Amino acid sequence: MTPNYPGLVKFTKTYRLMALGKGRKTKLVHPYVSGQPGSKTNIIKFFGRSLGDPDYSYFQAIFDEVNLYGSDTRLVFYYNQNRLNENKDDEKGKNTTSESAQEEMFEKVNRLITTYGQTLDNKDHGRNLMHKLLLENRLQVVQVPV
Repeated sequence: MTPNYPGLVKFTKTYRLMALGKGRKTKLVHPYVSGQPGSKTNIIKFFGRSLGDPDYSYFQAIFDEVNLYGSDTRLVFYYNQNRLNENKDDEKGKNTTSESAQEEMFEKVNRLITTYGQTLDNKDHGRNLMHKLLLENRLQVVQVPV
C-alpha cells in the first residue's frame, strides 16, 4: 500500500474478501481433487465487466484452486447489452449494441484466459486452454438475464 493512498486497498476484491470475516474462506471455491467426485466447484459465474489487469491475481487464484485445465469446472461470463458505453466520444449513441457489448466481453475473456494460460507449467496446455474450454463446453459468454 502506498502512503499517498492508504484507503485505496479498500476497493480491491482481495480486501472485500478479507472483510467477509476472519474465518477461513475454503467454502467460497472448492478445489479440484482427482478421484473425489462432488468435491469441486462445478461452475463459476462472472457478473460485471471488470476483467482487467487489476483483477487478474484474483482470477488466477480461483483458476489455480479449481485446476481449470484439469477439472471440469465451467466458466460463464455475463455481459449487459444495455450498459452505458464506456467511450463518451462515441457518436453512435450512449448505449452499446448487443453485438458490441458481446464482442467487448469476448475480447476481455480471451485476454483473461490467454494470460492465465501463460502461467501454466505445461506451455502447450497454456496455449490451448481457450480451445479446450470451448470444445468441452466449459466456457460461455452470455447476455445477463433481464
